[in-house]
Amino acid sequence: MNTEYERLGDEIKRALTGFKLEQRRAGERFGDIEEIFSKGTLLVRVVSDRGKLGVDIGSLDVPGEWFDLQYVMPLLNGEPVAPPYTPERQLGFLQGALPLVQRAMSAPDAAAFTERVREARAKRARERFG
Repeated sequence: MNTEYERLGDEIKRALTGFKLEQRRAGERFGDIEEIFSKGTLLVRVVSDRGKLGVDIGSLDVPGEWFDLQYVMPLLNGEPVAPPYTPERQLGFLQGALPLVQRAMSAPDAAAFTERVREARAKRARERFG
């Protein structure tokens, strides 16, 4: 099976150099994988679900909540993320913007930044579903 994770997993892990692997779960049926990495209070979750790759950002300061990179990226670089939202673009973002993400997701900025991400996510949902 040629999944996006198999193709890009090593590069993603290189982008996460200095992060600690906190948790790894692998599903038996579909080959799904979930890995959670940490550095300071920043969490990065890499998910391969039925062969599709996703990267989410979280924080120990905001436990239990994950934010898809498509909502985080525009808040850091000021530009909307135009489709297609490919795994390669996620990797590029990780490679170039992890220090910005760490700063934004760390206290005292974490609460304000995560609220902006929630608002972006809700706006996108309203645009898509009314």
